[in-house]
Amino acid sequence: MKKLVTIIVTTALLSFSVTAKADKNDAMVEMVVNMMKQTVQLDSLSNCLGVTETNFIKAYTKTVEACIPKDGLEGNCIEELAPEILGISKAKFDSCIPDDDVAEQEEAVDYSALSEKERAALLTKQQAEGMARMEEMAALMKKSSEGTEDKISLPVYSPSTMSSHYSSGMQNSMGKTTLPVATFTTKDSVEKVVGFYKNSLPDFKIKNNMGVYYVMNKIPEDLAKLSFDTENLPLYFIPHIETYSLKVAQQDTTFIVISYKPY
Repeated sequence: MKKLVTIIVTTALLSFSVTAKADKNDAMVEMVVNMMKQTVQLDSLSNCLGVTETNFIKAYTKTVEACIPKDGLEGNCIEELAPEILGISKAKFDSCIPDDDVAEQEEAVDYSALSEKERAALLTKQQAEGMARMEEMAALMKKSSEGTEDKISLPVYSPSTMSSHYSSGMQNSMGKTTLPVATFTTKDSVEKVVGFYKNSLPDFKIKNNMGVYYVMNKIPEDLAKLSFDTENLPLYFIPHIETYSLKVAQQDTTFIVISYKPY
């Protein structure tokens, strides 16, 4: 698969902890295009394709808009449709987009040739760039989810902030679509969140599986196995809540994931 396509798929995956097929929306398109701008050498790529940078960005944006509803940026839509929109042959397009293994060789750094100080500086720079990209993606995902909270049929903990909302569900590796899934964060403790759901959903059971609390109508016997299945996403076909705590920017943050049946 071409590097350009891989960049897009990776971007989509980073926005959530499992493989997600995003809905078409302006925020997702903006996020993907911005990631492309940061990752691809636009000047050399545009020169190779024989188009201006402006025209390439416009064509690429149209391609992403068309491909999100077609394959969620997980298939070959980008590399098949982009040449058509750019008005060039596929052979020309393919020749300008390096294969993943070639790109990795070009980007490889010979750490043995660097001093300890240079390696530390490079690592710090890479971490800062990665964090900046993640923060941008998080902001865009949050923007795309605004105004959709009233669609959620299970109780939403308050105070909390919505991070993302897959209102049409997520697609697993078999092409099946899950229930809608929304994610939230709060500064309150996991214990407070669990207490809220215990009171709000008295008929639901609560199970702690390695630090992740599951609030479900019926706890599966193989919960641990199901929770690790990120290919088929079996738990996200069942209405439930997950909550757990992680350190974000050196602060404890409680995450809440709600998988629900639409009204």
